[in-house]
Amino acid sequence: MKTYLIYAFQPYGALIMVGQAVGKQAGKINLEPVIYEAGDSDLTRKQKKYLGKLGKVMQDRPKIDVQICAYTTIADLSLKKDSAKEKGSDELSQRQIDKSFKLGSERQKTIKDYLISKFKINNGRLILCEPEYDDRKDARPRVELFI
Repeated sequence: MKTYLIYAFQPYGALIMVGQAVGKQAGKINLEPVIYEAGDSDLTRKQKKYLGKLGKVMQDRPKIDVQICAYTTIADLSLKKDSAKEKGSDELSQRQIDKSFKLGSERQKTIKDYLISKFKINNGRLILCEPEYDDRKDARPRVELFI
């Protein structure tokens, strides 16, 4: 399966790796993430081209399901490091967290809707994760895809 995916996702195939990390996705095949500009949820032409390869793989292999998992970052909230603080706290406010998760959900839904509308992929084969907030300094807004 891994060899097939590497071939099918050329030139992205070299970026496919077996997810051997800890956590919910251990043992899954981790595809190249869909990277977003901060605050954006629309698909670019480049993202659509990449998702087209995924759509084709899913058409060719009807038993493959894909998990779609969004990660938002401080950049998505248009915040500077110091403005994340409220009342002396280093944590995000509930409003900021809600905004972040809403954006992550929009990104996941956009990808899912694209695969359904363009490739007629069954809704049940596209599984959405709960959006997560990635607080690492070098984190990029993204949606990770797992088979």
